[in-house]
Amino acid sequence: MSPDASWSLEASRSKEQAAQRGGGAYRSSQTVLSAKCRISGRFEFEDGAEVHGMLEGEVFAGAELVIGETATVRATVHAQRLRVFGRIQGDVICGERLEAFPGAKIEGNISSPSVVLHDGVAFEGRCEMEPSGSARLAAR
Repeated sequence: MSPDASWSLEASRSKEQAAQRGGGAYRSSQTVLSAKCRISGRFEFEDGAEVHGMLEGEVFAGAELVIGETATVRATVHAQRLRVFGRIQGDVICGERLEAFPGAKIEGNISSPSVVLHDGVAFEGRCEMEPSGSARLAAR
């Protein structure tokens, strides 16, 4: 097998593994920030993204953003769709939907047309569930 074919096979396996992480809880994303990453600033993701490390600042995601179990996000988060397994400290503005899973912790205000907080989620803040979430996202 050529080195290129081997790399291609490994990349394919990695994508499959990423899609299966957490019993299918995460989807394969264009950008993945590992648990060992600690970054700060303003971040814009056109496609989907997964955060598993520490992120501080401001985040804009044009598609789905996944905050993994090991992630701590200290930021204002703007996303079309947000799935939270880890911790967010800051306000969240979603254009479509926010879903938080057992063990997640959100400290900040939420604005989204659809919010799902499963049993075992810790939430401290205000929540607005109006179509205005998408208007605020578009106004960035």
